[in-house]
Amino acid sequence: MPFITTHLKEDRVLRQQLAGYAGQGEMLALFTSRHAVEAVTALLPGPPDWSIACLSGATYAAVRLYWPLEAIVATAPHAAALAAEVIAAAPSGPVVFFCGDQRLDHLPAMLKQAGIPFEEPMVYETVATPQKVAAHYDAVLFFSPSAVHSFFSQNVLPERTVAFAIGETTAGCIQHYSKNKVIRASQPSAEAMIDKVIDYWDYDE
Repeated sequence: MPFITTHLKEDRVLRQQLAGYAGQGEMLALFTSRHAVEAVTALLPGPPDWSIACLSGATYAAVRLYWPLEAIVATAPHAAALAAEVIAAAPSGPVVFFCGDQRLDHLPAMLKQAGIPFEEPMVYETVATPQKVAAHYDAVLFFSPSAVHSFFSQNVLPERTVAFAIGETTAGCIQHYSKNKVIRASQPSAEAMIDKVIDYWDYDE
């Protein structure tokens, strides 16, 4: 059941901005969402000679569809860890964080605190599509903080329902709304989420 939808930006200003970035061979591009990767690559004629730092899981998979492996200089399971990787690398060239309109503050705040200048173009928008869930489920899987906010705007988890979260930030959002048991995926990917669900009920049996 979709609780959010995303809209990629395709305006003239963003196209011009990306064209300018494409000519900067020493640039470090940061991605914490596959939607950001898809939005950027949809507007580029080919992969620029950027260095890439991205989250693992679905974001990494989206990057690998477009850039060669050697372009990826850092990966991490969540934004704070990725920021730490970037800070440790001390990039000397431009740093650009491609994000959505509901991006969280962890990565930008850490870069600012470390004194690393960066630009932050917004390349996609997230729209909540909440709906009432009538049935009671054994588990509900949440794939983003935005989906968590949308779900709980109209629903309450039954007491025995287990919540599965794709990452630490998503888990934290669930715990803000609910006291239900929350289980985090080992990696931020749909496959890891499903594996965790299967492992959980196999263990209980």
